Amino acid sequence: MKVLYIGSEAQATGASFSLAKLIEEEEKLGIEVVPVVHKGNTDQLLNEMGKEHYVVNAWSWMVGKDDSIIKVVAYRIIKGLLNIPCYFQYKKIIKKENPDLVHINALTTYTGAQAAIGCRKFFVWHIREMMEEDLNGRFWSKKQAHSLMNEATCLIAISKCVKTKYQKVVGEQKIRCIYNGIDKNLFYNKDHIVLNGEKIIITMAGRITREKGQFMCLKELLPILKENSNVVLQFAGIGNDYETKKLIDLRDSSGLTDSQVRFLGFVKDMAQLWAETDIAVVYSKFEAFGRVTVEAKMAGALVVGFDSGGTSELINDGVDGYLFNEDEKNLSSVVKFILLNKRISSEIAKNGREAASQIFTSENNAKQIYQLYQEILKK
Repeated sequence: MKVLYIGSEAQATGASFSLAKLIEEEEKLGIEVVPVVHKGNTDQLLNEMGKEHYVVNAWSWMVGKDDSIIKVVAYRIIKGLLNIPCYFQYKKIIKKENPDLVHINALTTYTGAQAAIGCRKFFVWHIREMMEEDLNGRFWSKKQAHSLMNEATCLIAISKCVKTKYQKVVGEQKIRCIYNGIDKNLFYNKDHIVLNGEKIIITMAGRITREKGQFMCLKELLPILKENSNVVLQFAGIGNDYETKKLIDLRDSSGLTDSQVRFLGFVKDMAQLWAETDIAVVYSKFEAFGRVTVEAKMAGALVVGFDSGGTSELINDGVDGYLFNEDEKNLSSVVKFILLNKRISSEIAKNGREAASQIFTSENNAKQIYQLYQEILKK
């Protein structure tokens, strides 16, 4: 079986890691994989892996959710024209490689789908984002996007909430929920015991944006940080300058120092970060899946997540992690409970580690996708 994978210009680092690991696992299953990616995150990862690949710098069809009509029209015209030669590059590669099917890694790109249709190839479309809710973006033409999505042989949703959203567009029969997989060899840490050190480290990881909720996290935890000098809150990731400044201003105006509220910037070794973390906070209300949720759980950190979206599918509240909301059971109250019940919470973190390492692995993800390929080709 030969599969041509197409990466996306606008995909986040998480999608890049997912694609690189999926390629590695699919090759173990005997699939001949031909990657075609945009120069950037995935290109760099594949180079580090020593995996030969093509580079096509196609443009995304995403625009800002609040962009003006004039801006949207301008983007559509300019990027549409720039994508014309990319379309022919994809077609040339598809004809040369002659794969059994084409797999598109994210919903943020579309030119590869058009090329697969032009070459009369089966193609699978991976949906790794909620779009409006988590990326604060939208298609420049919802009608065009939905029409093209319906041309796919099958769509893969990375969580039930993603499937629920997009099955309204393509129908329930055409979309399959296959949870993302995390590299167990990299993240699983059986020796990590939380809440037993002098300091309690709370970590939020992800790009710094309003949607991810870093500001609300700091705001809610301020009383706990002031009352407990041994509790440290750290933010891993880069992002919106305005949101970052808001965080720094809130910290400084509250009288806290950079030793208690830390900004780590981009962190390459996430496995090491989670190994040093006691509590991982996921505040985003619209996670399509929540890669950091599974990474942190697998590494043995205690995950506290907002009770919505993909996060609520990944955490069994009070069993292998904790869920919170905006009402009485808010983040502050849950963290207070954890600090008062360290032994119980430490056991829950262990449960989370074992659950994640059994269910959300790269191997399971690859096997389910391979099975889907087989079903498609048999039909």
